[in-house]
Amino acid sequence: MEGRALDRLARQGWAWLVPLVCGGLVGTLDTLGLAMGIQQAVAYVLGLGAGVAWQLLYRRDLVDRGWFIAVVFSIGAAMNLVNDGDIGIDASTATLVYLACVVVGLVLCERFLRWRDARAAAPAVPGDATRRTSAPR
Repeated sequence: MEGRALDRLARQGWAWLVPLVCGGLVGTLDTLGLAMGIQQAVAYVLGLGAGVAWQLLYRRDLVDRGWFIAVVFSIGAAMNLVNDGDIGIDASTATLVYLACVVVGLVLCERFLRWRDARAAAPAVPGDATRRTSAPR
């Protein structure tokens, strides 16, 4: 498939630990007593660095990698809206959430389209009533 970043570098199976460790570091920023602006800047830098390092160490197609993160983000956002109703975010945070949701929509849609295409391309199993075929009668 065009644009897929597969088989270009040796894969490092432990590379998923990089964003996990950086996420843990971001979770402890408030204990350092830093100003909120500094905490946000450090979180952005750690997030970007973790994403770049993860992709360089274990290069994969972003849709294949990001669909699970997109689902978790969507569930968390829906739970936040259901529990609070009014999440009280400012305009800059709302813009970031909007952009994250655009990426989530792109990833989930592409994942669904790939699943649908793979399902349509799979050969029909004889006797499988769940598969629709376009064979002439």
